[in-house]
Amino acid sequence: NSDYSASDFDEIVWQGPSYEAVADNPLKIKAAAGTYIATAYLKAKANGGNAMPYEDNCPATSAPFTVYSLGADLQIAASATTICKGESVVLNANADGWTGNISYDWGNLGKSSTVTATPSKDTMIVVTATVKSTTGSCEKKDSIFIKVNEAPVVDKIDVNAESICQGEQVTINATSIENAVYTWYEDGVQIPGENLESIILTPNAGNHMYAVKAAVNGCVSNVKKTTTS
Repeated sequence: NSDYSASDFDEIVWQGPSYEAVADNPLKIKAAAGTYIATAYLKAKANGGNAMPYEDNCPATSAPFTVYSLGADLQIAASATTICKGESVVLNANADGWTGNISYDWGNLGKSSTVTATPSKDTMIVVTATVKSTTGSCEKKDSIFIKVNEAPVVDKIDVNAESICQGEQVTINATSIENAVYTWYEDGVQIPGENLESIILTPNAGNHMYAVKAAVNGCVSNVKKTTTS
């Protein structure tokens, strides 16, 4: 009412979720999530100078305002935290217990709660979750480290003899790669028990195709091939 100023009001009654108090204005509390209102009552006097009950003192009620909950800490769930170069990882931001309209920002990865990343090197990925109101915003950040391993490269495969007689042995060597586990094939069929960079075989008569691949930290190399007869 334009006929009254702030000094004309007596107490301010604040009401919110599980909260009601007659307090100063402005009110400063650690507010729980929910909707709050303030009601002000005039310093009106009745006959004889007795104060009128609050309910009769022309209450003026504020517009409601909302306190949003950020719930638990923002967390990122990843389909994997260690990948091979060229692979992708799915990332999901979990804002469990939050209220309000939540927005997400993963930088150049996108603005939805779930994104896919294909990093080419070890990377720290950060997401920001924000709840906006008419008077401001609340936000939290979380990050996750993605380890990217390079796949090994088998760039050569050597045979000590391209042609042998039946019953003779042949030695085949692949590129030496530290900590690698090798898989060998003869004519497309895996040779059991052979997982080192060098193998010694006594092949049957005929032409044969040999191939090898190497794996380090779960990342598999290219396949290298050679022939003998």
